[in-house]
Amino acid sequence: MKFINSIEISKADLLKSGGQRNFNINGDKGAFFNLEITNSAGKFYNFITQTFETNATTSTTSVTSDAATGNVVYITAANSNIKIGMTVTGNGVSERVLVVSINSQTITLSKNIDVAAGATLTFSADSGLNSEEMSSTNYAGLIVFPEISANDTYTVTLEASIINDTNLRTTERVYDEDPESTTYGDDITEGFTNILFKSITINQYVNTTVTINSLSSVLSSLGVDYSSNSFTIVKPRNFQANSGFKTSFSWTFTTTSASAIAKSKDIEDAYFETTKTQTVNGAVSSSANIVLDNVDNVIPGMFATGTGLASGDGDTVLAVDTVNKKITINNARTISDGVTITFTAKGALGPTAYGTDLFFTNLTTTLTPLTVTVASASSSSTTLVLDSAAFIQDGSTTIIKGPGIDVDETETSITTRAAGSDSLTLSAAKSVEAGQTLTVEGTSSAVTITGDVILTRMGDTDFTSTLIIDNFIGIGVS
Repeated sequence: MKFINSIEISKADLLKSGGQRNFNINGDKGAFFNLEITNSAGKFYNFITQTFETNATTSTTSVTSDAATGNVVYITAANSNIKIGMTVTGNGVSERVLVVSINSQTITLSKNIDVAAGATLTFSADSGLNSEEMSSTNYAGLIVFPEISANDTYTVTLEASIINDTNLRTTERVYDEDPESTTYGDDITEGFTNILFKSITINQYVNTTVTINSLSSVLSSLGVDYSSNSFTIVKPRNFQANSGFKTSFSWTFTTTSASAIAKSKDIEDAYFETTKTQTVNGAVSSSANIVLDNVDNVIPGMFATGTGLASGDGDTVLAVDTVNKKITINNARTISDGVTITFTAKGALGPTAYGTDLFFTNLTTTLTPLTVTVASASSSSTTLVLDSAAFIQDGSTTIIKGPGIDVDETETSITTRAAGSDSLTLSAAKSVEAGQTLTVEGTSSAVTITGDVILTRMGDTDFTSTLIIDNFIGIGVS
């Protein structure tokens, strides 16, 4: 009896781009084994073509251009489907013959054949390694995994060839006894637990995509297109960068001539909002406990809104029971079955709900400088008429500067602007000549927002964090 002692192959998740993975089988010299790899679609890995194929056997045919009585055969046209290691069959091939080398239309074989010109030869390759013999105590090989567009799972099955008097050498079972482990209670035996086969699972995942974008209900109502103010961060799930992966952005929002932009608050990371919707599973009557169909991506600190709940940040998630799919909020509510609840997290808490560590820093807002031209002279008057008062929003924070205005250290603000006209009322009487160019601060036609987004850990679920512009930028009709 011969024994296979172990198989060594990394079970770490594969990247979206795939790649090679080495394996080693250790055992007695002269032991035989079978090795099969399948993916979640049921396709078989072919070690010769190094691809996953629908059929267990891959084959192609070619026609000989000349008669062959040795180990070299010539075919009428090059065939890229012929691979080294394929088995050759056809009239004139009486024993097992393999392809040794390929040079365009010239194929060298492992043995002599005797075929006529015009004969059709079949070149085939079985998936897996079948009745493979250990020529030493170690068998080394590799598997080439493809790039994927959707998540995939591979099953690697090693089987002892019983008909060749080979068994797997068994070992005692080992179970995960760590209650904090994700595999708690599972069989985590690295060796063999039976004499016939062992299966190993390897997962391959597409990259996780985080989208950072913006939203302004007011700009949207004015027909302003700011859809280009968006970007994505794409990384493999579980990607980590201790020093942080930084993405810098600079977005400019421009209003229409009928409106003005002004800062209403200083920008902060809390204006980035991340949401998740879940559905109520069972009516709630005057209770703070709510059972949902699913609690994925819902964490304490999120705000809950929907029919039966307060608007804004009135209802906050205090606790999440993942086993019973139940949340506890800070208020007792009555909610109908089937209601959709929107959970909103602000700042870095949102990405955390999706298993991602993402931070918004170095945030700034800068109004585009606005200059205006005086249409008619004024003399010690609070009324000032401009060629155009577009993009000016009146108020105590809207300051006007320039010749005739800056006559003392007191700032002059624009108290009011007559609706539909280019006439302004200033906070103090001024004498200004016609044609003078003045500068207006605190209101503009556009604002530029800059910042850095720092990623230190990527989770496994795509999500979007949206900068809510109207929370800190005032956009008024002028």
